Amino acid sequence: MIIEIQPVPIAVSYLSSLLRIVQAALRETAFASNHINSSIGNQPILLASLSEKNEKLSIHLSFSDPKTNKNLDTLSKEIFQNFFQDFSNYVKTLPQPSLWGPKSSIKNTKKLTPSTLEHRLEGVYRELKRIPKSKISLNSKTISIEGFNLQLN
Repeated sequence: MIIEIQPVPIAVSYLSSLLRIVQAALRETAFASNHINSSIGNQPILLASLSEKNEKLSIHLSFSDPKTNKNLDTLSKEIFQNFFQDFSNYVKTLPQPSLWGPKSSIKNTKKLTPSTLEHRLEGVYRELKRIPKSKISLNSKTISIEGFNLQLN
């Protein structure tokens, strides 16, 4: 999974906050989809490789084994697919902005008490919106956020 941020440089506090909330959301996704058992030690480690090109910061995420440091490609793929689907479903439930930007005053259909995963997904969305232009991509699918614009491909 790749997260792209524009423009760079970016404030360290934004990047730190984004990585923390993404890590928590991925962990919650892994627990909710039973890919990882929270009661067992030696949990997989989430790794990030950062690269910059054309004023765009790309963060490539993957999981690795804590003992061998080997990439866990199958586990990474499964967790990222579940996260991407959950995040896609979450952003589809957001209120549509009005003509001038703020959300329209339609009745909120969300649950009064969101699940831990929903809370984490809300945090990911909030952090991505703080950045002028951001995108999460997995394989050929993308979720792009730029201001009030949200695009799913």
